[in-house]
Amino acid sequence: IKYKNWTYKSVRDDREINLRELAAGKKLVLIVYFAAWCPNWKYQAPFTQKLYEKYKANGLEVIGVSEYDTIEKTRAHLDAYKLTFPVVWESDSTAAKQKTLHYDYRKAVGDTRNWGSPWTIFLEPAKLE
Repeated sequence: IKYKNWTYKSVRDDREINLRELAAGKKLVLIVYFAAWCPNWKYQAPFTQKLYEKYKANGLEVIGVSEYDTIEKTRAHLDAYKLTFPVVWESDSTAAKQKTLHYDYRKAVGDTRNWGSPWTIFLEPAKLE
């Protein structure tokens, strides 16, 4: 897919995070779109955190993109699951389900799920254009 660069606000402190800047100097970037309330994400979240902790020193960057929930509930989720990788938000309500780039990407690759959380993409920063 033609994945686009983005700048989104951090869930933790409202600062802007740019994907290209975050990926600079990394070997691999895992981007995971998730809804904090999603049962599938709740199973995957601890694994994603362990992956981040184990490989970040070797050039892996993980960034979460929160979807379909309020910033306050997402912050509480990050604290409850002790997630330390950067997390930004693209949408903050279920009404935005079909209005996000995340939705467009999922449909472009044939994902037919109603919500699509979690949805993961890997980027190789050395090949970014």
